[in-house]
Amino acid sequence: MKRRGFTLFEVLAAITIVALLAAFLFPVFEHAKLGSRRSVTISNLHQCAVALILYADDYGGESGLPEIDAATNALSHAPTCDEDDTWRQNCSVTLPSPLIGSYAYIRGTTYFSDPEVWQNTVTQQSNPTLMLFLGFANPPIPVFTGEAPPANACAGGPCFMPSGLLRVHLDGSVSVRKNANGHLGFSWSSAFNNDADSYVRVP
Repeated sequence: MKRRGFTLFEVLAAITIVALLAAFLFPVFEHAKLGSRRSVTISNLHQCAVALILYADDYGGESGLPEIDAATNALSHAPTCDEDDTWRQNCSVTLPSPLIGSYAYIRGTTYFSDPEVWQNTVTQQSNPTLMLFLGFANPPIPVFTGEAPPANACAGGPCFMPSGLLRVHLDGSVSVRKNANGHLGFSWSSAFNNDADSYVRVP
């Protein structure tokens, strides 16, 4: 008995089913991949925080958190190179303060590097932010130097505070910014401000 081949209709139906399955599953796989990469970042930030906290314990607690140069040395063996860092071509590239590797450090900012500001603001907070990562920011923040991006850096206009901003705190916990404030311009100091209501703690 001669075997009948597939009809054009059957082939098109099979292709359509495969395309629909791919359309449904692709976002799921992408979400899982993003979650996996974010877990690595959270682990890295936590390890960096532990190193800084141990340093601070030897120098008087949170008031003894090191300035940027000492913090860079304290984190020299910590995992500060993140695979989602889009600001650097590779891990050997060094960017200026407040960045230590892929992560920004609070005492590297212009505002919080001032000893008086540090003592009068951050040390009064119960759980200040130590480091943060912009790799998951939405919308992304373009590469800039200084305290804030240029006035026309984001689509020809100012850069506002993004969602997806990961921050690690003095107790080692990590939080993520969920709700962007469309009226708050991005700067390092505003990113480190402890506006806890707009952040959600993550495991």
